[in-house]
Amino acid sequence: MFRRAGAARAIICLLLLLPAACSRLDSTASPKTTSLPKAAKSSPSEDKIVREINHQIVGPLQKAFETSDRKALPPISTGLKDRYMERILLAVDRTRDFGVNKVSLKMDTKEHDRSEHHRSLSGSYRLKDVTVDLPFSASIRVDPVGEDGWQLGYLEWELEPAWAVENTVTRTKTPAALIFHPPDFDAAELGTLVAEARSNLGKSLSDVRSKTYLVLVPGDSRDFDLVGGGGAASVTSVHSTKGREFTVSEPWLLVNLGDWEDADPPTRRSLILHEVTHAILTPVTSALVPDWVGEGVAVYFSGEPGLEAIRRKPEELQERSLMKMAEGQWRGLSVSDYAISGAAISHLVERFGEKAVLDFLESCDEEQTDEELEKLSWAMIRHETAREQAEAIAARLLEKRFDMTLEQLDAAAKDWIRARI
Repeated sequence: MFRRAGAARAIICLLLLLPAACSRLDSTASPKTTSLPKAAKSSPSEDKIVREINHQIVGPLQKAFETSDRKALPPISTGLKDRYMERILLAVDRTRDFGVNKVSLKMDTKEHDRSEHHRSLSGSYRLKDVTVDLPFSASIRVDPVGEDGWQLGYLEWELEPAWAVENTVTRTKTPAALIFHPPDFDAAELGTLVAEARSNLGKSLSDVRSKTYLVLVPGDSRDFDLVGGGGAASVTSVHSTKGREFTVSEPWLLVNLGDWEDADPPTRRSLILHEVTHAILTPVTSALVPDWVGEGVAVYFSGEPGLEAIRRKPEELQERSLMKMAEGQWRGLSVSDYAISGAAISHLVERFGEKAVLDFLESCDEEQTDEELEKLSWAMIRHETAREQAEAIAARLLEKRFDMTLEQLDAAAKDWIRARI
């Protein structure tokens, strides 16, 4: 029985909006999912400070992280050593163990307090053997020393780099996955499940057949939370829009060690197949794919439709529906919602084939109008859900591709379930 409770997906959105596509948007995007009015040109004195901090603080930090060389660190104030130095040194030392290949780090441009010189840093790093750029961010204060020098006043992580986790990490390369995990963790089962999920989707998507997917299994819940994990497992990626084009980075999978160890083998299998399906499809999945499509596809490829939940509560076939999910009447998804979504996708696959359904998922972002794109962009900027808009686009595309209304698909999904319980 697939137990979805506690599993989650996360997307880090970076919006780069083109005026040609959204004529009424006059904004630029920061790397932190916000869009601000174009700033006035900095004064020469501010430019000088930025240049100096980049040269004397940001550049040395990046070099230290990239080379695992403590000597490359910028000057650090005495008071920093007690509170923050341990975390910085850990991040520097662990880059070699974690196989960090390249680090990119830049200072975000924003207003600052000239007396304390607070700054936010955003960066990413690339590991060996996978084409994934993992983000991290930090807040720093830099203090002037004399007329020309600067020292690091403090550094505090906002999004911790995964290679700075406190627990020891072992690196295991399998045919389908690069897995980082505690030394006593048996990565073979997890690697086999990733390979199975890749094989399932590879039948219809030839370009995923040879890809290697990144999987992180932090050593404890604290490390899991620090690097952005949630629930039993989280698929994370960087999502951007540029005009009408949606771009999603190669994803990575975070697995909660405690939940993994508590689950029996069938639950582990359904969880990982479900989440790896999300990970594999992330590069072709935009924010305009509604829950019933994205989750239904993952349920279908996990091989566990969740019918036991309907057997226990058959009345939910009447209470739950694709339409109510579309209308946003449910806060969060129940197990029955996943079962109905999975049944809807299973019905479509049986009638039209896997490739047609995957093409349907990929085409959701092509169906939008310019007005819908603008609404979506502002919703994402404000961290608001675009669920209703995504549902409307999917319903339109459903009729165009499969000559079926959402109501008709809902009825067919419930008939599919009744035939099996």
